[in-house]
Amino acid sequence: MVLGGGTRAGYFGDAVVQLIAIPTLLGAVALTLRDREAHGWILGWAAALLLLFVLHLVPLPQTIWMRLPLSGVTASVYEQIGKSPGWRPLSVSPHDTWIALLSFLPPAAVFFAVLHLSDNQKTQLLKIVLGLVVISCATGLWQVAALSGYATQAEKPLSSDPTGFFRNRNHFAALLYCALLIAAAVMIDRWREAIARGKLARSASAFAVPAMSLILIVMSLALIVLSRSRAGMVIAIAALIGAVLIAKLPDPRKLRQGALRWVILVSALMFIAVSQYAFTRILLRFGEDPLQDGRATIVETAWPVAWSLMPFGSGFGTFVPVYKAFEQPSAALMGVYVNRAHNEFLELWMEAGIPGLVVLGFAVLWLVRRISDVVVSSAEQWQPGGRQLSVAAAMLVVLLLAHSAVDYPLRTASLACIFALSCGILARPIGLGSVASELPALEVSKAEVGSQDAGAEDAKFRPFQIAGAVVPDNWAPPTIIKPGQPLAKEKAAGQTLVPVDKADWHRGEQQSRQTGPDVGGSDGWPDVWRKRTTNPSED
Repeated sequence: MVLGGGTRAGYFGDAVVQLIAIPTLLGAVALTLRDREAHGWILGWAAALLLLFVLHLVPLPQTIWMRLPLSGVTASVYEQIGKSPGWRPLSVSPHDTWIALLSFLPPAAVFFAVLHLSDNQKTQLLKIVLGLVVISCATGLWQVAALSGYATQAEKPLSSDPTGFFRNRNHFAALLYCALLIAAAVMIDRWREAIARGKLARSASAFAVPAMSLILIVMSLALIVLSRSRAGMVIAIAALIGAVLIAKLPDPRKLRQGALRWVILVSALMFIAVSQYAFTRILLRFGEDPLQDGRATIVETAWPVAWSLMPFGSGFGTFVPVYKAFEQPSAALMGVYVNRAHNEFLELWMEAGIPGLVVLGFAVLWLVRRISDVVVSSAEQWQPGGRQLSVAAAMLVVLLLAHSAVDYPLRTASLACIFALSCGILARPIGLGSVASELPALEVSKAEVGSQDAGAEDAKFRPFQIAGAVVPDNWAPPTIIKPGQPLAKEKAAGQTLVPVDKADWHRGEQQSRQTGPDVGGSDGWPDVWRKRTTNPSED
């Protein structure tokens, strides 16, 4: 978030992030390969993408690559310097293709790592993202103060608009509307949790997280307006609508929708307050000729180039040299360095051809399937708060893809990692079919513990373990006790049951889904639960 704000190769921050991503990616992929049955689609897609890079980098005999588009230009260059081209890869610039491959390391590491996190860990990771966004917002506010004359000339930022840790105001705005959705989901969840526990009237700490999330929403909206990013402001409105929809999602706790009114009220007040300062700037920004920034000219030039490079494209990361070879003199006089097509789908087609579009199509199909699972599932299938965060992740994916049609937010490591985090959450949505929140300890008799019949037919039952008891050799796993299930009236033996560790529960639940109900033996207990319940002394 702090280091990955650049979009061009060679930034020190990007290199650091890529180096850190290598061991993370290797470890996460190793874990994923152990669960090939569960993640077969994901592994197959990743292998196809890697194969596409390999095909762009493998040297080909001269008789083959001379038949490819742009081969004549390369051959003429070698002819002028008096050398034979020999074997050449499909990519017109292998160096740029290697750099493009390295840029995939951070988001790939995040995605594969998130696949193996528990729901609680995913939630904490989203909160860490919000904390980093707060730092970026503080930087943006400092930039606003500097631009307003409250800083010396040496302290003033290079851009005329707040950009945070990014080089581009559009990407800063993209980070902010992502934070807006995540903060809204967190605020709504924690507010409802406080209501459900009855803490609002007697605990000020219950307001802490919702209040901080609310402040971050206000800061994000204010800085999006001040950044004057047209795409950012339009998508921020869509994000606000998404926040309202998140607030209207039914909750398993059957609570009143009080958070919805807060979202609408605070958003309206924020717009009124900020518009007094930024209204003129916004009008000037939307009043500018959209052709001035050259986007239409870039698309007009790149579209026929993409057709001419069919079917394999020019190679990943080669947009700049290829575009410069076809750029019209009139376009070159715009005074703008064209480093991207400002349309990720057009640029992918130009660089990777039909194979790249096919790989993208399979990714979109997977996303549509996962998003539909999140949206269509009934409220009873979700644990409290999980659906809000999962729907927010789905909205982030859609908004960032929509933004990519007119810009290139996913070319920054920060936003690419947030996108990968959202996709990882969609792969295993937070709270969908998961165990309920931690329950208080329960006391039952030893006779009850040995019973295997009570409630065994309910898939939502929760396993418990005996704490501090001597376990005989013939002892069977304890009853899976349903939350709220009446227990025995007598409490002889005084043995206490406590929930199995939450991380173990998630691992066991995943194991059951992947390999069937009999993975742990004839009783249907996953191995990880069996270990925790039959050997409590190891805890």
